[in-house]
Amino acid sequence: MVKLKTEQAWGQQDVVLAEPSSPVFILGAPCSDAASLATSLTASKDFWTSTESHLLYSLAGPDENGEAKLHSMFQKASANESFWLSKNRVVFPEFASFIGLGIDQMFLSRSNKKRWVEASSENTLIAPDLSYMFPKARFIHLLRDGRDVVALMLKHGMQEDSEEGFTAACKMWNVYVQRGLEFQEMFPDKVLEIRHEELVHNVGTQALRIMEFLGGAGAAAVGKYFTAQSHAFKERLWEDWDRARRELFVGLCAGHMTDVGYA
Repeated sequence: MVKLKTEQAWGQQDVVLAEPSSPVFILGAPCSDAASLATSLTASKDFWTSTESHLLYSLAGPDENGEAKLHSMFQKASANESFWLSKNRVVFPEFASFIGLGIDQMFLSRSNKKRWVEASSENTLIAPDLSYMFPKARFIHLLRDGRDVVALMLKHGMQEDSEEGFTAACKMWNVYVQRGLEFQEMFPDKVLEIRHEELVHNVGTQALRIMEFLGGAGAAAVGKYFTAQSHAFKERLWEDWDRARRELFVGLCAGHMTDVGYA
C-alpha cells in the first residue's frame, strides 16, 4: 500500500510540472468524415490518433438541466468567497486549463508523446471550453455539403429514414454548422476551415494548408494517405431524393447552406 501511494504521488507531481501539449481537434457535424482526416494526419511523424474518445463532451457538455457541466462545477466551487477557488482567485480559463492538463497527459501517455488528434464530432458543441482546457490546441473545422451529411446520417442509421428522422438530421447539421462558425469567429487564430469537397478533389493543396496551420511535417504523406481512402468517398448522395424531400431540406437548411457557400 505504501508503494502504491508513493507511485501515485510521483504521478501527480509529474502532472503538476508538465506543460500543456498542442493537440488537434477535428470539428464538424457527424458524417463529415472527421475520423478519416484524423487518421490521415498520422501519416506524419508528428501526430497520433486512436478511436474517437467521446470523453470530453461527457465532462464539459450539458447536464440534465442543460447547464454546461464544467461551468457549473466551477460556479458551485467558487460560489462563496471562503471557498478555495475564490480565496485563491482562480478564474474559469485557469480552472479549465488545469482540468485539461490532466486529460492531456493521459492522452500523451498513449501517443508516445506525439501530438494527439481527437475527432469526436460532439466536441464541436463544446469547442470554446476545449480552447480553455487545451490552450495550445489547434482546431480544424471540417465542413461538408449538408445534403451529403443528412443523406449519410440516414444511411448509417443515425436518424430514422422517415420525415421525422430527415427533419432531425437537417436540424442537427444546422446546429453543428452554427456552433462551428461561432467558434471560428471567437477564436480565428486557432481554427482552420476545410471543405470536405476541396480536400477530396485537391488533396495536395489542402494537406499543405493543414500542415502549415498545424506546424507539422509530412504534408505529402498526409495527402497520399487521404487519397488512398478517397476512392470510397461518394458525393451527391442526395440526388435520389424526391421533390418533397428536397424542398424540405431547402426549407430547413437553406440559410446555413448559403452562409457556408453551398448552392
